[in-house]
Amino acid sequence: MKLAIVAMLCAQPLLAGYAGRDLVFPIVGRSSDASGHTFATTVWITNASEETASVTLSFFELGHANPTPRQTRFDIAPHATRTLDPLDTPLAALHIESNCDLIATARIAGAGSVTSFAAIPARFAIGNRQSSIFQGYVPEGGQYRLYVSEIAGQPLAVAVTLIDSAGALRGDKRIFLGPREPAIVDVSSMFQGLSGSAVRIEGLNGNGKIVALGWQRSTGMQDASVFEMSFPAPPRFSVSWTEGLAYVAVAMAVIAAVIARAIGRARDSEREPSRTA
Repeated sequence: MKLAIVAMLCAQPLLAGYAGRDLVFPIVGRSSDASGHTFATTVWITNASEETASVTLSFFELGHANPTPRQTRFDIAPHATRTLDPLDTPLAALHIESNCDLIATARIAGAGSVTSFAAIPARFAIGNRQSSIFQGYVPEGGQYRLYVSEIAGQPLAVAVTLIDSAGALRGDKRIFLGPREPAIVDVSSMFQGLSGSAVRIEGLNGNGKIVALGWQRSTGMQDASVFEMSFPAPPRFSVSWTEGLAYVAVAMAVIAAVIARAIGRARDSEREPSRTA
């Protein structure tokens, strides 16, 4: 199973990019298949800020919880790029943390195939009573997998649901992820014999947070496609507390200016009779 994981990810390029200080790749690493083909990962990390970035990489090894993950630390100069080629690690999820905004992209290549995908900001991770949708599910005979990783260091029970093109439920299963545990969910085997158009994952119980990546290959096709998780959208008119304070400060300054101008006019009016006399 492990030998084919990276090969399965070799698909059409996914073009996206998100800047952030807390980023996650649900799957990276190196592997070999039964034919001896080697699959390796290259990771580019770019400092998008004007300051030196202090970067910490945490590796969550596949198939088990990682309460104390292996870590690597280094610095990146302003606007500089650190290339890890190849990223010398067994299959794992990769958590990237920094004091500055970064952009990170991974490329997995081997046996004449290559695919690229952007790191997912940790702020988009979903938890208990939150859900995410993945497009691209294929009918019976195709392959569809989710690469999922818990990133908050807490356990989480997750529901995986198959949905048809009309939005109706076709089937659902439960999985459990331990603290910082990556997993491969073979959705096509999980719902064998059922047709569908999309897959939804939902946190059911626990304090964990997960990010995920979808992968599919249609029957008779050599190439595959990668699908991002849907991200929760903030309320249209919501603002952060810092933005709120800024608006309040501007409003107070405007009010103060209006009051000062009114007081000045009142004083001028009081002096006007004296000037006339």
